[in-house]
Amino acid sequence: MVFLLARLVVMGGFGGLIVVLGQRLIGVQTGMWLVFGAIYLGLGIAIIAGGDRGLRRRVRVAPDCWKIADAPLLQGAAFGLNIPACAAPILFGLIGTATASGSAATGVLMMSVFALALTLPLIPLSVAPGLAGGLDRVANWLKPRRWLLGAIFIGLGLWSIWFGLFVEPAAWSGR
Repeated sequence: MVFLLARLVVMGGFGGLIVVLGQRLIGVQTGMWLVFGAIYLGLGIAIIAGGDRGLRRRVRVAPDCWKIADAPLLQGAAFGLNIPACAAPILFGLIGTATASGSAATGVLMMSVFALALTLPLIPLSVAPGLAGGLDRVANWLKPRRWLLGAIFIGLGLWSIWFGLFVEPAAWSGR
């Protein structure tokens, strides 16, 4: 529940900031779509080309204490900063909301509801970790089919880059 609340606060705050700051914050998110698109594309190419062996090692960027379940506040805040490209209609709707009403509370509410929808599927997995067995089976099935994972990353990368380059937030917001 702490994880959920932290994610709601961070994403809700982002929604409020979008309404307050308008187009400028959307530009930051669009830039992130480009950055992550390039990362996904690079990972996909590396996986398909077989050059991902070095990437399979653990990279210890964060302290170990951040990686344990005893840090749900920090984990919720980190996940709250991850707003996927599929949220674009919501983000662009917030721009329209800012134009029409200027209500930061509406932005907070919209992004908090979105954060709730992103997080609720994780709750059963945290309460009953055995439910994740299906995910382990999918991971084991994918091991000999690494090319498929590479193709998925390439597709996600191209889509995210396309989204960052060609989707015009103002056209979606009604301005």
